[in-house]
Amino acid sequence: MILARDLVAPYRGRYHCLLFKPVWLVETARGCPFRCSFCSVWPLYGRSFRERAIDTVASDLQDCGDSVFIVDDLFWNHPERSLALARELRRRNVRKRWILVQSRTDVVARHAALLEAWRPIARDFDIFFGLESPSDRGLEALDKDASLGEIYEAFASERQGDYSTVQTYVRRLEAKGYVERTRGRRLCPGVCTRWQALGRRRRRRDGQAMGRNDRTGIGRPQRTRRGSRRGGVFR
Repeated sequence: MILARDLVAPYRGRYHCLLFKPVWLVETARGCPFRCSFCSVWPLYGRSFRERAIDTVASDLQDCGDSVFIVDDLFWNHPERSLALARELRRRNVRKRWILVQSRTDVVARHAALLEAWRPIARDFDIFFGLESPSDRGLEALDKDASLGEIYEAFASERQGDYSTVQTYVRRLEAKGYVERTRGRRLCPGVCTRWQALGRRRRRRDGQAMGRNDRTGIGRPQRTRRGSRRGGVFR
C-alpha cells in the first residue's frame, strides 16, 4: 500500500505538535485490549488489536518527515513485534528528530528492553502516559489494570533511557463510591515532565500572559477573573 501523502502536501505546514512543525502521523497498529472505564477506544474496536506488517510500517517511517507522532492507541503492546520493528528501522538507518508515542506504564515497566531498542531511532523521544490516578484504589476504580508501583517502575526506566514524558490524569474520579480530587495537587511526586517546560516556552513565544502558577508548568490550572479554571493536562 502506497500512502497518497501528496494529497495533503499543501497543508503540511499546518500540522504541528508542541514546538515541532510540520509533524507527520504514522499508525503501526490500531485498537487496545484493555478495558479502562473512561476510554472509548476498546468499545469502538471490541478490545481487538490489529497490526500492520513490519516492512510496511518501516517503509512509512522511512519515507515520512523528521518529526513523527505515532498515533497507535497502545504502542509496544506486543514486545516481540516492537523489537523486530526497531531492528528493521535501525537496519534501514532510520533516525528522526522527534518521535511521540502513546503507551501504558505497566507495558513499559514489564519490558524495559523496548526503551533501549527504540531510543536510538530519534534524537528526542517522548512517551504519552495516561496515569489517571495517584493511588492503587483510584486505578482499580477506573479498571486500569495497572498499579502505582508499575508507574514508578516505568518512570525509572524512561529516565534511565533518556526519554521524556507527558502524563494525563482523571481530574475528578467518582466511581464505585470512591471520590478522588486531584486539583491543586502534585499527583506523583518525583514525576517531572519535559512537556511542562515546552508548554511554557511555547506560551512565551506566542506572547500569552504568564501567571504565577506557570512557574510549576501547565499541569497546574490557574484562576481567571471570573473564577473559572483553565490550563492543566487533564482528561
